[in-house]
Amino acid sequence: GPPRLRQKNLFNVVDCRLNWQRNGNFLSAIVTRTTKSGKTQFNNLEIFRIREDAVPVEMIEVPKLVQSVSWEPEGTRFTMVCHDNPKPSVMIYDTVDAKSGRQELTLLKELVQRPVTDVFWSPTGTHFVMAALSDGGDSSGALEFYDADALPEKGTLSDHYRSNFLQWDPSGRMIATAVLQPLTGMVYKFQMDNGFKLWTFQGEMFYEKSREKFYQFMWRPRPESLLTPQQKKTVSKNLRKYERKFERADKEKRRARELLEMKGWQDSRNQLRARLADLKARYYDAVREQRVAERGGVDVDDPTGYELIETVKEEVIQVKEDLIVM
Repeated sequence: GPPRLRQKNLFNVVDCRLNWQRNGNFLSAIVTRTTKSGKTQFNNLEIFRIREDAVPVEMIEVPKLVQSVSWEPEGTRFTMVCHDNPKPSVMIYDTVDAKSGRQELTLLKELVQRPVTDVFWSPTGTHFVMAALSDGGDSSGALEFYDADALPEKGTLSDHYRSNFLQWDPSGRMIATAVLQPLTGMVYKFQMDNGFKLWTFQGEMFYEKSREKFYQFMWRPRPESLLTPQQKKTVSKNLRKYERKFERADKEKRRARELLEMKGWQDSRNQLRARLADLKARYYDAVREQRVAERGGVDVDDPTGYELIETVKEEVIQVKEDLIVM
């Protein structure tokens, strides 16, 4: 049979949950164990470094009940959701110490008292969403969009009430949240909440749509990148140059849209002014006879009823004397 890479014996185990990192570099095991008496339970988190020689294992004791572990798909970080009172806490770990560069578990941040049932990492890493989904027992639909590089005290907060679905698009630019109805069963009591919302990875809502009969949401698959890892590094290195190029193109498009909108506003304004002038002229002509009668037979709009007198007024503005020596 295939060779055995690593074995670790665990005793008095009540529960064990395994989570792979997408690239297969790491495997985590959430182990719930009991004391010899069986009266007390405690939790360990075991991290297997699959790519390293002899597959070393690191273990940390977790005093709280571990709800879930989620790995950064393309990186070395992971999040751990732990039960707390009254709301869970989210721990952000890295398998590499950024300061020393050593391969060891490092706690980057603890986000306490978060209304979260699940954590969803972007397919490209760096960003993740902490969500309170109704399938996990929380109907608030609370969302927190978080940047794991910046590690702020609080991310961008929003919500999608009664949402029971969240999925990143394959590019890592957009997130979809939805209230989905089960395919089985004739009646769904939250049918009026059915629909989906699209969000940018920064947490801004991009689009929303309500649908009473809504059963499934799927992103179109994204093909594998045509760039090699070296080419991706080159793009990242020259990213600022590309950003300036795209910013110029975006600025030109934005300017064209603004000019088009401005032209539309000017056309609407000119149409309104022409309409008002027409209405005013028609009304003014309609009451002309009444206006002349009220003014004792004087028609102020008749140019023949006026005498034009031209007067020239001269005014000295400045006097200047220059002495010329002969």
